[in-house]
Amino acid sequence: MNKRSYLYGKYFKEEWHYIPDFRFKINDIEECTIRVNNLKVDMKMSQDFRFKGNMEYILYILYNHEIFTKEYNEVLDLEQPNECDQFCDELSELRGKVEEGIEQYLKDNDKLTEVEY
Repeated sequence: MNKRSYLYGKYFKEEWHYIPDFRFKINDIEECTIRVNNLKVDMKMSQDFRFKGNMEYILYILYNHEIFTKEYNEVLDLEQPNECDQFCDELSELRGKVEEGIEQYLKDNDKLTEVEY
């Protein structure tokens, strides 16, 4: 499903890597927190050798968010949400929107540079 998802107090917490389009590189950034579509997102440069030069981010989703209150054809077990394919699809769509917000933040703050070949 993803790098790591787990319960975190009143939040569902998902950790993921943001890898920019191959035409861009991320300028080194300090660890920071932004809001994307009313969701808290913590970001930092990756220390993982495989993703060096890219970013890691943690997405915090409140349990009253529509992704958890939506009716699914399958049972959504909060202890094992990856067992519900429809939830995974919704989460993937939400992740895509968050990554668009991250990209916009990086562009707005001159942290995304076009690579010259």
